Amino acid sequence: MAPPTQVSWVDPTANVDGSPVSPGEITAYEVGARDTSAAGSQAGVYPYGIKAPPTATSALLSALKPLLPTGVPLVFAVRADTGALDVNSNAVDSDWSPESAPITLPVPAPVPLPPSGVVVS
Repeated sequence: MAPPTQVSWVDPTANVDGSPVSPGEITAYEVGARDTSAAGSQAGVYPYGIKAPPTATSALLSALKPLLPTGVPLVFAVRADTGALDVNSNAVDSDWSPESAPITLPVPAPVPLPPSGVVVS
């Protein structure tokens, strides 16, 4: 089985108050990831992430920064950004989605150094 290459989500159609999401209301998506085995790791705190355009419904795992670690359990979550600020200058964004099931990216196979001491005789 090939390792996963992207995270996908379904656009929200309603706001918290039940009103429909208006065209242009979502200005971006934020994708976050965390290593669940890391000390202090907790839901809602994502040291790996990327912004995706408002028309996106997926993002490549290779685009998350910094580079995702291999060989550890990773979970992902997504939230919608509105680009708006409240009266206290806090971003008006959705809550984070429920986290994905954990995945573990495979550790790359070691690559040997090239041979040395090549002699033609």
